[in-house]
Amino acid sequence: MNIGIVEDDAETSAQTSALLTTYQQQHHLDLTWTTFASAEALLFAMQDTEFNLLLLDIRLAGRDGVTLAKTIRSRDANIAIAFLSNYEQYVFDGYDVDALAYIMKPLTLAKLTSLIEKAQKHLQPRAVMLSVDGVLQRVYLYNIRYVEASGHYLTVHTQTDDLRFKGVLDAFAADLPATTFVRVHRAFIVNLNFVSSLESTNLVLSDDTSIPVARGKRAALKTELLSHYRGLRNDGGKL
Repeated sequence: MNIGIVEDDAETSAQTSALLTTYQQQHHLDLTWTTFASAEALLFAMQDTEFNLLLLDIRLAGRDGVTLAKTIRSRDANIAIAFLSNYEQYVFDGYDVDALAYIMKPLTLAKLTSLIEKAQKHLQPRAVMLSVDGVLQRVYLYNIRYVEASGHYLTVHTQTDDLRFKGVLDAFAADLPATTFVRVHRAFIVNLNFVSSLESTNLVLSDDTSIPVARGKRAALKTELLSHYRGLRNDGGKL
């Protein structure tokens, strides 16, 4: 696993490198990492180097970590991104870039261990096979924004395509992780990672798509969103 670390504080950068060295010695995992003092330095390096995980500070001189993550995500939908910060108020920005984690400083060995375990799972993302116009297509779950039912057909809306095929929403939902994909309406399942806001009668996704929410599902959905938010911020209390 190759890790890129963007941190403009030299002491914090050195501490992160020391933790990675300790983790590598304890777990005998093939890890490599490079530290960068600015967003621009990382973007330049990414022209020639492939990273599996990016650990980004939020407050940076010049381009901030959130803006950097959005730039990277526009070019690469798969790379694992995590934030390291002293500021909780930016955690919702993690949804817009499908962040793997939002880690509050200081970084510890326990937090780092949990992050690397999540990143390893991310390197082998779950997928579904769809038969679209007679052609089987593999679609990674992290790429699905929402699923829409209409008559005897389903449309899987990804970050780049709308894939329509015959299917039943209940059956399709059984193949999706319930912690991330939530039935918000009889005709819609939404990936919580792409939710920007919950309004009175609808959800708004990060690209401003509006999804109707059934009245009877709103309270449970609010709870699930808050739980998902805390999971991104704390990773079940570990991060």
